[in-house]
Amino acid sequence: MPRAIVIVIDRLGSGFLGPYGNTWIVTPAINRFASQSILWEHCLTDSPQLASVCHSHWSGMHSLLLNTQNDPATLGPGLPQQLATAEIPAVLISDELEVVNHPLATGFSETILIPEKTTDASVTSIEETQCASVLAYALQWLEKQPADASFLAWIHLRAMQGSWDAPQSFRELFHDEEDPALPTWTTPPQQQTESFDPDDLLGVTQVYAGQISALDSCLDIFWQTLDDLPGSSQTLAALTSPRGFPLGQHGRVGACDHPLYGELLNVPCLLRLPAHAQAAKRIQSLVQPSNLYTTLLNWFGQDDPLSDQRPLPTPLIPAQPDQSSNGHWPASSDRAVAVSNQQLALRTPAWFLHQNTDQEAELYVKPDDRWEINDVANRCPDIVEQMTQQLQLCKDHFQNRCQDPWPAL
Repeated sequence: MPRAIVIVIDRLGSGFLGPYGNTWIVTPAINRFASQSILWEHCLTDSPQLASVCHSHWSGMHSLLLNTQNDPATLGPGLPQQLATAEIPAVLISDELEVVNHPLATGFSETILIPEKTTDASVTSIEETQCASVLAYALQWLEKQPADASFLAWIHLRAMQGSWDAPQSFRELFHDEEDPALPTWTTPPQQQTESFDPDDLLGVTQVYAGQISALDSCLDIFWQTLDDLPGSSQTLAALTSPRGFPLGQHGRVGACDHPLYGELLNVPCLLRLPAHAQAAKRIQSLVQPSNLYTTLLNWFGQDDPLSDQRPLPTPLIPAQPDQSSNGHWPASSDRAVAVSNQQLALRTPAWFLHQNTDQEAELYVKPDDRWEINDVANRCPDIVEQMTQQLQLCKDHFQNRCQDPWPAL
């Protein structure tokens, strides 16, 4: 019987993980999970708004389409409700009230809201962290499931969106003797300015790194325990995030006004198949949250009830992936779109276009300019024009619910 576990970690940008090229934050548990998984190099969230990403995950609707709907409830049943109709249990385990109260979350057969701990100081042990509490509740639920049970366990952690409560020792991993004193606050910072004090920015970065390191330790315990449970070898496991966390890039620390740049948009996407099939495979195509919806539908053998009324995202994996298969993977996507507060962004393999609320365009070369530092819009006006046209085509594609494949770039 098919079973799946999805772990969603808020404010976890892919650029801070070893499997995505980071060399200074040690994440052995995530590294090991990545070595057992398929990794998508370029997963971009379609919105920094958590509710919109949940809708993309659970309905397959891109956030660009959601922005054009007066009533999202008219978009049809979500993944949890579809599984319930098929008598496949689906549980939502989270410490994020916005996720638990999402309209599509009512489709889960069981919802477990983990109380959020409020603290104004670092905890003394990893077991006391909020992330550890959520994962402990998840393990309690998973341990009760029979080896042959079919289920979806959706585990959403506030993580860096909530209290930065990692023990002080994890912060100190990234602190040198000559550095300024480490910050002691636990509330996620939020600041917008043209120029940050380098010492302040260093402290924020060190604390964020400590949070990721502590999170990795929690995941290590979770995965080791999970792998010992009956039926775990036949479980599909996913790790992703709805959005990243700016750490000074483009004049922002924290959420601020959610500018659509890589530090906010680039998120991890890892999928571990049963028996670690296709382990360590890396895929270059551009993917977004809605692709996970179709992937899980296929995994559980379900059909999309509105497939004849809307564009259906391509699944991340073939319907029957196996260790020996090297072909027949879904066609690569060559574009990704994000939307927020009248801002739009378009990513293709070679370019990234950022369009702000005043319709002003910025253009960056990809994949070389990973963090969008060098705006080349004034040197490539023809590319800006073509990307702007492609962005409009993408908007029309979603808003008109076009069933045809993307037009060629």
